[in-house]
Amino acid sequence: MKQSNIIDHIQPFNDLFYRVCFYNSLFPLLNSNEGSCLSFLVNDVSVYHGEIVNDLPKLEVQYRSNFSLEQLLELHGIDHYKKQISNDIECDVMEDIDRGRPVIVWVDCFYEKIRNDTYMKKHLSHTWLIHGYNKDERMVHIIEHKYSDSLTYEKRVVGFSDLNNCYDGYIIHNKQTCGFPRFYECQSECGFYHSQDYHTRCGFPKYHNFANKSEIASYISFDLQNKHNRYFTQERCKDIYLTQIALNLEFIWDGLAVLRQYLGWLKEIFMNEEKLRIHCEEIVTDLNNIVNSKHADKYKNEHLFGKESALYAKANDLARAYSTVRSVVTKFMYSQIYDRQKMESLFSYLDDLPGMENDYYSETRLQLGFV
Repeated sequence: MKQSNIIDHIQPFNDLFYRVCFYNSLFPLLNSNEGSCLSFLVNDVSVYHGEIVNDLPKLEVQYRSNFSLEQLLELHGIDHYKKQISNDIECDVMEDIDRGRPVIVWVDCFYEKIRNDTYMKKHLSHTWLIHGYNKDERMVHIIEHKYSDSLTYEKRVVGFSDLNNCYDGYIIHNKQTCGFPRFYECQSECGFYHSQDYHTRCGFPKYHNFANKSEIASYISFDLQNKHNRYFTQERCKDIYLTQIALNLEFIWDGLAVLRQYLGWLKEIFMNEEKLRIHCEEIVTDLNNIVNSKHADKYKNEHLFGKESALYAKANDLARAYSTVRSVVTKFMYSQIYDRQKMESLFSYLDDLPGMENDYYSETRLQLGFV
């Protein structure tokens, strides 16, 4: 085993935040050596789904996928090796890096000293991309962002002790206390589902796109030696994207009906300062998920059809509109200063958004050749 080793052709991915942190750890591997993560984006179609949680209407962005994560990696020529639990995280990381295999591990940010937003403040399941180590200095090289939901990923170093503490914390506080992802069929079986911080503590997000959702490994190394993009040509990615939309139009239209109801509820909440104060954090979470999905649509349409295309323009307009609503609610959440006139100014956006969504998918129907 070497004293130090760095896989240095891997760069942070900050173009968009996709689904959950795992993908922002994975995309640097796909993009390395002139590769592309576009295949993972076109594989998914986002749809809206509504549910009632603690008497609160909640709008979720769900992703309907064609290929599983394992299938996508195989089509890229990427072998991956999983461990449900690593019994010696230091040794496993160094051995994999020496084989040229970067590693994604799950950690609990409560123990992460370089994260001021979470260290000794809250438990948060998260992933690191590890691409190097220095045995003499007892450090590992990771790609990590500065705080939750931010596109501030950069190359950082943390100590072996931090790696051990964060990884062990995840195993103890997250994986071993919940062997299943949070999806509707397991709500009654999961004791954490009803706790206040369940959504952030759960180490098994609903839409990870693993073939076996109850077997999400805490440690995965990736062999990039034979990585390629031969299967995912530009035309094939375009075909996958449009076909996925065509196959899921029923779910898309049903989701837009749910969206209309949710936006109507938002108008009521925005006019009630007390209720907005209670629910603003949940609303910002919902809007974050929507905005992230719209930025993914922008990215796909830019790379498939170009910035001059109607699809890109419509996706961009949707991202801006949702971002405007989110900005106002987020400002209230942090300042706690209620401005009724400012809230009323959002009504035009809330009224326009369903029609804008319809226009976007009508444009995709034109691309598909539908009348």
